[in-house]
Amino acid sequence: MPGNTAGQDAWITTVLGAFPGLFVLYAVLKLNSMYPGQRISAISTIVLGKWPGTVLNILFAWGVFQFFVGLFYEFFILMQTIYPGTPRIIFNPLLILVGVYCCIRG
Repeated sequence: MPGNTAGQDAWITTVLGAFPGLFVLYAVLKLNSMYPGQRISAISTIVLGKWPGTVLNILFAWGVFQFFVGLFYEFFILMQTIYPGTPRIIFNPLLILVGVYCCIRG
């Protein structure tokens, strides 16, 4: 719905849209307080058991992988739009190296 159609009630959409994110934040903080110092993969293995926890960890890793592949693709497209003459072989390794560095160094 365009903003001019919503008029004075556009703030309601913002407030309602914040609830799913706040719920996820609450769940993460609650898990962190229940299992201090543990990673999400260790928590799922502790709570669900070895095999179901491992399956959930694989699904979680796959989802994170898909998210970052999409993010990298969008960034590649942005960089090709900004620098149209630069070949793709320049941007791909550069962005992947930056991503690997960020994963290793935090």
